Amino acid sequence: MDTNTYFNKIYSKFKQEGFELQKDKINSFDVTVATKKQFKLSWFATQMNFFAIMGVSNKITKETIEEFSKSCMDYAIKDNKGLPRGIQAGVVSFALLVSSNVDEDAKKFAQERPKKHFAAFEMPIIFDLKDNTVYYYDKNPIWGFIYYKTFRNFIETYFK
Repeated sequence: MDTNTYFNKIYSKFKQEGFELQKDKINSFDVTVATKKQFKLSWFATQMNFFAIMGVSNKITKETIEEFSKSCMDYAIKDNKGLPRGIQAGVVSFALLVSSNVDEDAKKFAQERPKKHFAAFEMPIIFDLKDNTVYYYDKNPIWGFIYYKTFRNFIETYFK
């Protein structure tokens, strides 16, 4: 699958689900940002602000995905609207990088437990165009356990 086909498929799904899409720049990456607020009683009546930030890289190393994910998390926290984080509100940043040249260390990093943040979740994701595989953390940690099933479903729905 090529980059344009992959992104067109993703953007179509986001539009169908009522996400707001916009172009932006994060560091050296031209990105598309999809945002939407969701509320679930199963999250202890918490509102979650979803940020799916998607970019392309010629080559993804561990350092590339780590820095991209951190920058996306910073972006999501800065652009978060609504209730302040921690007061029945949270933020999740799905930082997706796409490439046909992905280091093994980068894949491992994406599959490790993401960094913790106060009322915010950082989810680094890699889509390897060469083998059409999504790499991400697919476990259920104790901290944030009520959200991770939703996060995994989100990744499976939009990025696979």
